[in-house]
Amino acid sequence: MIGTFLFFTYLFWNVFCFFLMFADKQKAINEKYRISEKTLLKFALCFGAFGIAFGMMAFSHKTKKNKFVLTVGLGIFLNIACILLLLRIY
Repeated sequence: MIGTFLFFTYLFWNVFCFFLMFADKQKAINEKYRISEKTLLKFALCFGAFGIAFGMMAFSHKTKKNKFVLTVGLGIFLNIACILLLLRIY
């Protein structure tokens, strides 16, 4: 039961992060106020790395910034480690 809840929560969060990247890309195109890089990276490290990574690839957004590539890569590694840990617990 708790495993299912965690799965859907994780899935929802990553879909949200994906659309956050879409929103920031649209704001960049329209030269509007943007979502800060710090915020995007925090979302990536707080279990949203897959959503941010897919958003980066799908929208060609922030892909040339080494800080993003490295931090999101680290976030993916941490996400996988936490998922494996949770699978052992539940």
